[in-house]
Amino acid sequence: MEKSNLRYNWVDRAKGFAILLVVMGHIYFFSFEQSSSIVSRFISSFHMPLFMFLSGYVVSRAVESPFWCMDDLLKRILRLLLPMFVFGVLFTFSYSHVESLSDVWEIICGFINSPAKNGYWYLMSLSVFYVSLQLFRINMNRLVVIYVLIAILVFISFFVGWKFFAQTKDPFCLLNCGNFYLFFICGVFSRKYGFLDIIKRNNWIYSVALIGYLVLFNVSTTNVFVESFLIHMIIPLCAVVVVVCILYERENCNSFIERRLSYIGSHTLDIYVLHYFIVSNVKLSLLDDWLEKNGNVFLSVLITLFLSVIITFVSIYIGKILHKSKFIEVVTFGRIDK
Repeated sequence: MEKSNLRYNWVDRAKGFAILLVVMGHIYFFSFEQSSSIVSRFISSFHMPLFMFLSGYVVSRAVESPFWCMDDLLKRILRLLLPMFVFGVLFTFSYSHVESLSDVWEIICGFINSPAKNGYWYLMSLSVFYVSLQLFRINMNRLVVIYVLIAILVFISFFVGWKFFAQTKDPFCLLNCGNFYLFFICGVFSRKYGFLDIIKRNNWIYSVALIGYLVLFNVSTTNVFVESFLIHMIIPLCAVVVVVCILYERENCNSFIERRLSYIGSHTLDIYVLHYFIVSNVKLSLLDDWLEKNGNVFLSVLITLFLSVIITFVSIYIGKILHKSKFIEVVTFGRIDK
């Protein structure tokens, strides 16, 4: 088959790109010990919103008929929550001091009630989003305005739930659900209503998003509400539009990098749950201090990218070893059937 006839899924590439950014961001957080580098700020400004948008785009068929049956929904949630709990608890134990069985129980309870789940919150939030999509069954006539109204009510409910029920314990990651639901539901609606094709036909939207990101990323304000709105909503939304448009435009392209991104994108769960064990044990704070002191931003990017690629493929390889065991697939990834 000629290259011109090859068609690769841009979503897999985008997922590969997003998970690489996640690994890079965690290298700056763990290995560089919460680096204040501008590169770290750049990555953290949109990498999880992008991941959430793609997750919504992939699962968008859930708002169409026929809806998921309960068994299908439970299987999907199990394949998120089981890896979150197993690997999240193991990761927590990897740096915790245990002296008795009571410590074990306390660590497990602390993990469950933690709003961030030591980094594994994404899988809980995605599970909550999957469940919330079942509310779209109410819209029997599939009216757009009803879909939007339901989405707004769900969005508000996350913050209300967090405010009144999750201030001390947040087992369902309601705060993160509220922070990232906008991007997830934008992904859902983008596929359902063909928003990406609309943006592709109206290049001014891409231009506004690109300029908006570059300008707002460098803007600071003393108004807490405005700053929070920009950081959590507008800036990442602009970045998501830019990245998605670029990758969507190259749907039929077939470069070496794009093939590698597609490969990485098909193993995002393995990379996500396993990379924490690696990045948390790579200590490079002295290197980051030297790079920041000398203003070597480009060198910092290259080193971090190089490390993230290595860690990504090591995580994929470890995942393949684990998947060879049917027992491990069941008890850690919830894959009862193929």
